[in-house]
Amino acid sequence: MITVVGTGLESGDITVRGKKAIKSALELYSRTKTRYKSQPLCEKFSQAESYEQLDEYIVEFLLARAEQCDKVVYITMGDGFGDTVVKKLSEKTRTEIIPGVADNRSRLPSGSFMTLSAYDIGRAENIDTRFPLLVYQIDDKFVAGDVKLALMKFYPDDYRVRLTSGKTAFDVKLSELDHADIKQGSSIYLDEDVRLVGKKRYGYCDLLYIMKRLTAPDGCPWDRAQTHESIAVNMLEEAYEAVDAINRGDTENLKEELGDVILQAVFHADMSEKEGDFDINDVINDLCVKLVSRHTHIFGENKADNEEEALFYWEKAKAKEKHYSTLAEQLNRLPENFPAAMLLYKFVRKANKAGADITAEKLKGSIMKNLDGADENSMKKLLSAAVMLAAVRDMPAEELMLKEFAELKSTADAQDCASAAEKVL
Repeated sequence: MITVVGTGLESGDITVRGKKAIKSALELYSRTKTRYKSQPLCEKFSQAESYEQLDEYIVEFLLARAEQCDKVVYITMGDGFGDTVVKKLSEKTRTEIIPGVADNRSRLPSGSFMTLSAYDIGRAENIDTRFPLLVYQIDDKFVAGDVKLALMKFYPDDYRVRLTSGKTAFDVKLSELDHADIKQGSSIYLDEDVRLVGKKRYGYCDLLYIMKRLTAPDGCPWDRAQTHESIAVNMLEEAYEAVDAINRGDTENLKEELGDVILQAVFHADMSEKEGDFDINDVINDLCVKLVSRHTHIFGENKADNEEEALFYWEKAKAKEKHYSTLAEQLNRLPENFPAAMLLYKFVRKANKAGADITAEKLKGSIMKNLDGADENSMKKLLSAAVMLAAVRDMPAEELMLKEFAELKSTADAQDCASAAEKVL
């Protein structure tokens, strides 16, 4: 068993039990230097390339020492529960935690608040800035720099944070955190920002709050009046505009268009939540389930050495998930409002995978056969063969034609439409 002693922040924060455990320890370790005669393991494992790797090295070392010695003590600042090493230790072996005073002195008077270890904050993909946040275990300027960069994804650079370092507490700008006087066991407290107007940096949680405000009983009359059907076309339009920005290499406009696509997803999820069907968390859950279950070469036993093998395993997992048994079943599930060129592309790809023999030579023959035809059937065959020929060569006709139109449009802007159109020939 490994004993963990929380030492608090100051000399009076440790309990009598904690002092006795340290005094009776045969081997005493800590992450960084302390006022006690402990061995700082961050120096022993300076080759670690990340905090997570450092934790793994420390945990494996402590487990190995515990097998050789029955009085191994690991001391950590704060209450003893927040250290990421302690969490990993508790998952792998029996630990006794002797708590000290929690390192939350930087917090202001408030109700609920979130807490994050400085060593964990890099893995925080989303932080709800509408709740107060306490970040602890900021042991030096390097850790403070990592915390600063992680938090600046969610808070403006000049956001005021309350820093407790040693026995002093003072306000600093977030962007200047790693230039402040950082002592081991420092912590910062960021007050909540519940504004929806005038906020310098919004996050995902703000988007959900804004959407709920717009569709509330006293919200926007237009937003409240919409249905899935009334805004369905918006989903198509926004997706096409995003693709257009990609084709034009317009990254600034792409950022806006992707936001519009996300808005459509959030809007529909909000409607469904009000109807009692599902909410945005259900949408995200199902998406994650799909990504994990279909990437069997990442999360399963299969191995893919190239993109073709990866796609093969994706399609195989999808067919199993959807219970496809025939090509007809797959084709019947293709959305009818797909552009015709996209439908034909998918048809050819699926048909050939199912054993069909649609080749470039056969399609060239169909093109030559119908090239001079003037009736509707000949034109239909000619267009279909051209689109299918592109599909066989793994070049989606829909995307090619969009790019061609973009080039024609740019030529027309510089010259006249007639000259631009003739460039197709």
